[in-house]
Amino acid sequence: MDLSQFGGISVIPLAIASIASLSITLERGYFWYKTKKGQRSLERRLLEQCFVDEQNRFQLKAHEWDNVMTKFFEKTTIPRPNNLEQLRDSCELNLVIIEPELSRYDNALGTIISIAPLIGLLGTVLGLIRSMSGLTLQALSENNTNVMAGISEALISTAAGLTIAITTLVAHNLFKSFRSAQVHTLQTVALKIESKFRIEKIKNQ
Repeated sequence: MDLSQFGGISVIPLAIASIASLSITLERGYFWYKTKKGQRSLERRLLEQCFVDEQNRFQLKAHEWDNVMTKFFEKTTIPRPNNLEQLRDSCELNLVIIEPELSRYDNALGTIISIAPLIGLLGTVLGLIRSMSGLTLQALSENNTNVMAGISEALISTAAGLTIAITTLVAHNLFKSFRSAQVHTLQTVALKIESKFRIEKIKNQ
């Protein structure tokens, strides 16, 4: 098969990069959809149930146990902290523990954003080399097929590399904004948990 029609040999790594980018984007998109769907209602129910009894068992639907919010409440309040200082340390520690789950595949997306234009540029150079090899006096006077094929290869690979980089960059920035918003939400929830802990402690005195 003549790869020059599709952008030359560089189309192979570009295809791999595009598949990886699409796969990660779909996975992260589904993750954030599950995380954000009904999260306010889940947060309210978790806050109502925490510190109610010593075992502190949450009554939730099956799919809600995998939510980031549930994991944060579970790790922070089970087992029940002995004092406010211990609760604060637990909140800070669990924010750090949950962070990698929120930023999963960020490095992979960043790598694709960086290398896709470079691979496209490599294809451009290879295409121009092919064009130059066809630039002879005889070729100019008789047949310029190799020249045109090389230029086409260069343009296609450049466009493909830039397209992959741009679309991946948009997805990457969108997921970063989701992560920042989620971290802020969990920090706010930590303050609410602290307030609930104080109220329950006063009630039990």
